[in-house]
Amino acid sequence: MTAGTSAITNFEVWFFTICGILAICYLLWVGIQCWSNKADWVHDFGGAIAKVAAVGSVPVLAAWAWTVFGS
Repeated sequence: MTAGTSAITNFEVWFFTICGILAICYLLWVGIQCWSNKADWVHDFGGAIAKVAAVGSVPVLAAWAWTVFGS
């Protein structure tokens, strides 16, 4: 049981690290597009920040919903 718990914990840390790196890369990409006047700061970069925040909040909201509505 300990080996399984350790494996899940390691996977979770790895998964969230990769997702965080990808989110930063996405925001940098949109920021570079805005900096070169190929995108709008308010609509495109603001929208990218909102998307990253929404996707990042899903695990927290899922855990909260599990405690509220779970058994």
